[in-house]
Amino acid sequence: MAINSSETISPKKFPMGEVIVKEGSSLSKGMVVVLKGNAGVYKNYKSAVETCVKVIGPGSFHCEQSLFLDSAQTETLVALTQEVLAFIITRENVKEFFRDYTDTALSVAENICRRLSEADAELGKLRKTDSDAPSGKSKLFPEGHGSYTLGLMNSNEQLVYCTKATCPLCGHVFDNLGVFMSRLRQQGTDPDSRVRYKDAEPLYYEITTCPNCLFSVDYHSFADTSVKLADKINQLVGKYKLDTRIQTGRDRDTFAVFAGYYLALLCTPVLFADYQLTAGGLWHKVSRLYADCKDEKMELYAAKQSLENYQYAYTNFNISEKQTQQVCYVIGELNFRLGNLDEAKNYFYMVKTSPSVTELLKRRSDNRIEDVREYAKAHGKE
Repeated sequence: MAINSSETISPKKFPMGEVIVKEGSSLSKGMVVVLKGNAGVYKNYKSAVETCVKVIGPGSFHCEQSLFLDSAQTETLVALTQEVLAFIITRENVKEFFRDYTDTALSVAENICRRLSEADAELGKLRKTDSDAPSGKSKLFPEGHGSYTLGLMNSNEQLVYCTKATCPLCGHVFDNLGVFMSRLRQQGTDPDSRVRYKDAEPLYYEITTCPNCLFSVDYHSFADTSVKLADKINQLVGKYKLDTRIQTGRDRDTFAVFAGYYLALLCTPVLFADYQLTAGGLWHKVSRLYADCKDEKMELYAAKQSLENYQYAYTNFNISEKQTQQVCYVIGELNFRLGNLDEAKNYFYMVKTSPSVTELLKRRSDNRIEDVREYAKAHGKE
């Protein structure tokens, strides 16, 4: 039912299933005040990634921003009960609404003020410093995952930039952070070949996650993903939407970092044919996140998942010789971390004796073989 702003203000009837206002419409700029029945608020209505945001009933209102800010509707409102009776308040009839239905109008104004007050309080919580934003709870995380704080650098505009990203699956637009890699200064390299930077950790910004549909993948692959995969992705991540709230842009927090990697692990089998290779890399990075949070138990848990995926890829996939060297080196590192010393030495030895190995990788493998030997000697495991 189209909104006719020239009509005298009066409640309108909407039968079950009828669209009251439509998302994206610029012709239906009006606030809905429900007097009778229930209406559903939807994002991406009748699409593969349709989401019912909430249900509103008698005394509730919606689309106030469309009225007062003269903006297009951002959600679709649909009648859910046999009959919905509602006011459609537009800029043309808002004066009549306040004049003829004063009690209802004052109740709406009071509730709008209450919403603004609650929103301000919530915004105050979100605008904590990066160090005060620990990760939270979600069914997405495995047993043992705790509450952590990573040293994010969201507010450093010299190193971390913010751009608009559009989800290729649901069309949602959001702020996304990235790192100016050319501006980072290397501090050194860990024995396990992890490069350390002085000012920021790129690992915390490698994954892009849509806060609406939870599609998650490395930022290089995000925009190029086909919309045809939306249904499959939604089947994998949809059940986590209720308790997985992703903060984006400068509000990005530790929860979003961990959630992004775990969501990417769920999406990986749909996105990549030989997904175990990608999954191995993601789990390896997750183990480093846990290491940064000083949770050794979860670090080893993630390392074990990484090792299983990499070993599967090494055994079953036909990968290039250069990639084989890199995979073997990582498998050696993971075995070393997990205490599998003989396996670690064997894989490092395979790398150093590879005919086409680079001098750098050969030297690193030699060093790690010596590290394994010294560790075994110090712990009586020779």
